[in-house]
Amino acid sequence: IELFLNFTVVHQYFFLFFIAAAVSIRIHNHTYFQGTLFSAFFTLSVCISLVLSFCLPCNHQGAEEQFFSYSLLRKPNNGNLDSYKSLLKRLKPKKKILMDDAINFPLVFMLNEPKRFILPYEYEFDMVLSAPHHFVHYIISSDLPSTDRVAARYPLASFGYIPEFSLVGQFGNLFLYEVAKDDN
Repeated sequence: IELFLNFTVVHQYFFLFFIAAAVSIRIHNHTYFQGTLFSAFFTLSVCISLVLSFCLPCNHQGAEEQFFSYSLLRKPNNGNLDSYKSLLKRLKPKKKILMDDAINFPLVFMLNEPKRFILPYEYEFDMVLSAPHHFVHYIISSDLPSTDRVAARYPLASFGYIPEFSLVGQFGNLFLYEVAKDDN
């Protein structure tokens, strides 16, 4: 049954195809499928497919299923953004932030002030990364040095240490640092 449920969750869009195929078989072969057993089985399978195609994506943690449930029911499921929201509440307005947006891009979108960020594609990123206390007020680092250039430059960041900065808090897999002495 688990294989059936996973198949139903992943391929909920096959529901319409299933209904169309089942109805066309029922209409085309009306004389052959006249029994009450077939009618009961047909009705039961349509009801199960209908319920599973709408209920299971709401409880599934995949991004596609969350988007599907939000689009269908207008019920947001933003559990994976809670750490970003908590971190953004701790930022002071108008202060510069050093961050790698390779995996933390939701922060840039949610803050809606992209000019506050110093990001890897900007030409001054490497200079700021070498002496961030002269240029930024905040550093946001993750615990993934393979995808985060800030974490790769400061390997002790996931243990709460970046020189000239103090750890404000850990938010999920993100670490927020504030400059100890503000030069800017």
